[in-house]
Amino acid sequence: MAALDWSQCPAVESVTGKVSGAWVFRGTRMPVATVFAGLEEGMTINELIETYDGLTRKHIEAVLEFAASQPGDSGIGPVNAYPVRSVNPSTNPPLAGSSYRQDVKRSRMERPGQR
Repeated sequence: MAALDWSQCPAVESVTGKVSGAWVFRGTRMPVATVFAGLEEGMTINELIETYDGLTRKHIEAVLEFAASQPGDSGIGPVNAYPVRSVNPSTNPPLAGSSYRQDVKRSRMERPGQR
């Protein structure tokens, strides 16, 4: 399956030096890959919005509509090689008022010896 050409999606951007050049939602530091990883792990759109500060339904719907409009067997190919933590709420419940950066830091602290 071919990777999507995210440069054609107006809702996202890739800026050198911003989240290591990963595709993020325009005007944010939120990687698109995080949304797809969460959905693959069974999170709902509402759970994603509640888990990640600044992420909106409009963001998620824009990338899902873009992915669905692309040719291919499922429309969704590899999103990005940017590493993301598990976003399954049953294994990594979000902290009240936490941000993505705090969650990543907490996730790394929970796995001593791994980076």
